[in-house]
Amino acid sequence: MRQNPKNVRYDDLISVLLDYDFEVREGKGSHVFVQCQIGDNVWLETITRPHGNKKTVNQQGVKRLLKMLDEIIDVLAEIEAEEDIEDNGN
Repeated sequence: MRQNPKNVRYDDLISVLLDYDFEVREGKGSHVFVQCQIGDNVWLETITRPHGNKKTVNQQGVKRLLKMLDEIIDVLAEIEAEEDIEDNGN
């Protein structure tokens, strides 16, 4: 996905987002809202479901979601590091 954001199938993208506990809500028409919340941090993005003969998601939408996933991974790593410090301190 990261190597070729131009050819990402909608189902594959949604599967990855669900792995990171995103909520996926159908909007009007072909719009889909994806949201992830970790603590006080909330990430929200609108993607357009491919329609017509297209099977892949817009490249710019994939890039935005990849950037968002990187931020989420960083937050999760920080939380895990804090938990390790708390576990080792007790």
